Amino acid sequence: MNKYILVTNNPMAKEKEFTGKKVEIKLNICEDLDEVMTITRDLIHKGYELISHPLAGSVKPAQNPYRSILVKKGETLNYDSLKIIESAIQKLNQFQKNKEKRNYPSDILEDYQVIDYSLISSGIKSLK
Repeated sequence: MNKYILVTNNPMAKEKEFTGKKVEIKLNICEDLDEVMTITRDLIHKGYELISHPLAGSVKPAQNPYRSILVKKGETLNYDSLKIIESAIQKLNQFQKNKEKRNYPSDILEDYQVIDYSLISSGIKSLK
């Protein structure tokens, strides 16, 4: 059985059950988007590899405050995953630097949760 970690700050993803017959997913709950990226990077340094892209979807990194990233334990440091997460962190920092933090109404936040959840759940369903 393959073991994965889902790093997320999405309340909708926190409430769902992702464990199936062929995969075991452990949730790593984060407070905000920065923490999601940092914890994912730390896991990659510990030998995990990206299964989902940290910038999945067409929503800009600092626009959607929710992100879920799936990683899987690998054998060694995966340099491609490291390069991708470092680039994603750099993009996020760039967007945050150029824009003020937004305070979205709750209905808009729910929409962003649905977008993130939809992206990660479709990726999880495709796991073998």
